[in-house]
Formats: sequence, structure tokens, C-alpha cells
Amino acid sequence: MFIDTLELLRTLSVRMLVVDEGAQVLESVPSDQPAMDVSWLGPEIARRVPFRAEMPLLEGGWLHFRGAPMADGRCAIAIVPSSGLRQAFLTRLLTPSLWRLGRDGRIIEATDCLAEWLGTSADAMVGTHFSDWMTPQGVGQRFEAEFRTLGHGRKRAVVHRATSEILGGGSVDVIADVTEEHRTRARLAEEVERMKALAHTDALTGLPNRRAFESALDAAQRSLEPFALALIDVDDMKGINDTYGHMAGDHALVEIAKALARTVRDSDLVARIGGDEFAVILPQATRTTAERIGPRLRECLNVMVDEIGAVSASMGLIHRDDCADDMQRVADLALYADKMRHRGDPEPTKA
Repeated sequence: MFIDTLELLRTLSVRMLVVDEGAQVLESVPSDQPAMDVSWLGPEIARRVPFRAEMPLLEGGWLHFRGAPMADGRCAIAIVPSSGLRQAFLTRLLTPSLWRLGRDGRIIEATDCLAEWLGTSADAMVGTHFSDWMTPQGVGQRFEAEFRTLGHGRKRAVVHRATSEILGGGSVDVIADVTEEHRTRARLAEEVERMKALAHTDALTGLPNRRAFESALDAAQRSLEPFALALIDVDDMKGINDTYGHMAGDHALVEIAKALARTVRDSDLVARIGGDEFAVILPQATRTTAERIGPRLRECLNVMVDEIGAVSASMGLIHRDDCADDMQRVADLALYADKMRHRGDPEPTKA
């Protein structure tokens, strides 16, 4: 007897039959289901190859039959009611990828479909230990395993196990290939991470955007560590766009971004927070560190752009020790004062 009981079949409204060469039912799981005549499948069973067949239901829908030859002329048949994607999954799950294990874990018999999936033959599997073919990643009635296939690398499957007292303490395993599901989940996870990155990245410069900057600034302000903040604004960006065009203006922004990224430390954050605005957070920077980096930042803000020539930017740099709170507002005031100096205008009077 190939299968004693599979509660999984009952839960999923799926039926499994074991029939002889003449299509007479030897066993039905679940056992409390009405008798079913499958004599019409006799020609398919006689061919001794995996087969598929369908039967229309009067109330609508279909019954899907999936058969797999077994030892001594017997055949295992899974009967799955149609229900869209669920039916497609169950069909693959419960048809012919099965093996029967003895008490010692050695394979007593296996279906041809499972053997083909593993790149071998059912006869070659008989007598081998199940661990020769898979490494379980769990225990119990349902677990996931990695299978070693011959000539095809490794595949992953979910194993549904049913123990059987009639089989002398052995078990029947239903093996469902989830290799593609794993690949799909991995691709989806990569796509989610990519979308998260895009949500925090400026499309033009590739720098972190305002959202990423605000998150980093909030974290820095909540910490007890010293840090410095620089706000930067490209000089006369409107004039550049009006005179040379927006493509040239974008080129200027990219060159400023590159210059800033080359100048700061690996631990610093450079972000584009607006059209012509950038910000730099210098974490764990003492006042001495900020005073040393400040002139280097100012110097790098003078760049040469092919279509334009010299492009400059103004900067306001503030250290945490310089203000009790609202560093962004104080840095913005310092930026405005620097921009006035670039224009040759008098600096604003301090309140």
C-alpha cells in the first residue's frame, strides 16, 4: 500500500486513489469519501506513464486527474477540483512527485515523475537513503529541503510527510518543487530593496534625497554625538538655466555633487535636498574637524562645467555646539550670509 493517510489531502479538498492494472480502486484517501469509478482511465493506466485527464462537473468546473505509475502495475491518481491558481498549485503539489520510505529512511519506491525531477530513474533511487537526495531544513510533518539533482545542480522543495503504521513505521513524502517560488521571492526582495533605495535617492545626481537627509539629520540630533551641518546653494542657478539651458544646469548640479562626494569622508552624508540645494552632515565631527573640513568644502564648490565655465556655490556651516536647537535654520542663515558675500551685498544684520 503506497499511502495510508494524508490529512493534507482532506484539508485541501484533494483526493488520492491507488488503483490496480484494471483501474480498480485499491485505496482511497481520505477513506470516508464516496466510491469513485475510474475505469474510464484504464487505457491511460495501462500505458504505464504519467498522465493527465479532466472530467466536467454538472454543477460547473472540472475534476483534474493526475496519474503516476507505481510498482507492480499499480497507479497513484490525485484528483484535484478546479479553482484557478489554487488548483494549479495543488496539481503540482500532490501529483506524482512521491516516494515511500522504510523505517530506516531508505527509499522503497518512488514515482517516475520524482525521479525525472531529480535527473535519475525510479529504479536507481530504490534502496538509497533519502538523505542521499536531500538535506532537510526543518523537521515535522511539513518542512523544506534542498535536493541534490543529477546534472541539474540544486532545487528546493516543500516536503509533506505522512507516517504509516501499516507501512511498518515508514512514511510517504509528497514533494512539491518550490525552486521557482524561491527565485521569484528573491527577485521580489531585490526589487523591494531597489524601490526603497529609489525612494531615498535623487534621480539626477544619485545622491540621497531630502527624505534620506531628514532621516539622517533627525538621527544625528537625537544622538549625543557631536556633528556639523552644511547647507549649500548653487549661485545664480536661475541665470545658468536661462542662459545655457536646463541640460547645462543639470550638468552643473551633477558636477557639484561629484565634487562634494570626492571631498567628504566616507562616514559623511551628502544629499541633494532641492533644485539647487545640497546638504552635508558630518557625523561625529568635533568643532576642530568641522573647521578643517569647511575650507575644503568651500574650495570644491568652485567647479568648471564645459558648457558654462566656472560655477560656484555658497555654503553655511554650523556645528552642534553653535546652537541649542534648529540647526537647519541656523545653517540656513549662515548660507544666506555667505550668498550675500558672493553677490557683494552687505551681510544681513544679526537679530
